[in-house]
Amino acid sequence: MASTAISKNFSPSKHRKIAVLPFQNNGQSGTDSQIADKLSLRLMERGFTIVERSQLERVFEEVKLNYTGALSQAELKKIGKVLSVDMIIMGTLQYAYAPSQTTLVGNYASSTEGYLFLQSETARFIDIETGEVLINSFCCDKDIGENGKINEIASSIELTLQNR
Repeated sequence: MASTAISKNFSPSKHRKIAVLPFQNNGQSGTDSQIADKLSLRLMERGFTIVERSQLERVFEEVKLNYTGALSQAELKKIGKVLSVDMIIMGTLQYAYAPSQTTLVGNYASSTEGYLFLQSETARFIDIETGEVLINSFCCDKDIGENGKINEIASSIELTLQNR
């Protein structure tokens, strides 16, 4: 199950246009655009306006930034101004390693190889004017797979917004 907190400064009428950055893979190199795409879809269903990724990439290239997950207040404002967005969503994926196991069944040994699995996801909605995190959602349920975690985050955000 995901947990979501929403700042008292979040305004559903003001904070409508969003740029969703690819999620940072902690524990693996690079970023994950697929998770950002899934969240974008769910937010569009909720009525948010999402900036096309190619526009986002063009702006990052133009202002000489990369998807490091750390943007200064000046960089946020610059991106917000060029894209005319109210918020930027930044997220992280935390992977963990499950070691190999050997199980004895009677006289036979069964072995599994170790593997990486998605342990948790976090999505932060950041106001481009103030740098304040307006919405923060986190899911680390070990029984939910990779696709389920982002859906849990989106559902948690939606439910929290409805109950506001």
